[in-house]
Amino acid sequence: MRKSNYVFAFVFISLLLSLPFLISCAESEREIMFPETDIPESVTVIVKDVSEGTEFDLTISTDYSEHKDNLGGTVFVYDYSEKYTVNNDFKRTFQLETEEPTIALDLTCTYDSPINEESPSSVRLILQFNGKGNFSLGNHNQDYPVEVGTKISLRRAFSQYEGISTSLAYSAH
Repeated sequence: MRKSNYVFAFVFISLLLSLPFLISCAESEREIMFPETDIPESVTVIVKDVSEGTEFDLTISTDYSEHKDNLGGTVFVYDYSEKYTVNNDFKRTFQLETEEPTIALDLTCTYDSPINEESPSSVRLILQFNGKGNFSLGNHNQDYPVEVGTKISLRRAFSQYEGISTSLAYSAH
């Protein structure tokens, strides 16, 4: 009985002593694959050329996580987000404070009563990354036709480990 206690104690102590080493090995496995990727310090979100009589809900998050649901679809969980109602030009700069900055933006048209029925409503969405470096691959500047229910979802992530990740979804109802 005593001998088995010594064996158990030896295994337990060995495991405790090796645990910090095993954890540090797992964390250091990430290798910088894109050292030339510039990391922005902030991002300016601009919504402009909003057609008169059009209104949007705007959700912006610089802290979100991405998961797969049961059907394999991508689900975004906003750990922190800011919400705005936009019915004219909008411009705001957000600080990006992490080593791998991200931004998620959802722009949804909630009201549309165009002044001229022959020309559909539209909006220009601009993301401009700021800091030292070249962010042309992450910047976004595009016009979108809109009607009630139109949703524009834009995601950007900068990482020296994984490069620049971009995602754009546009759905009109």
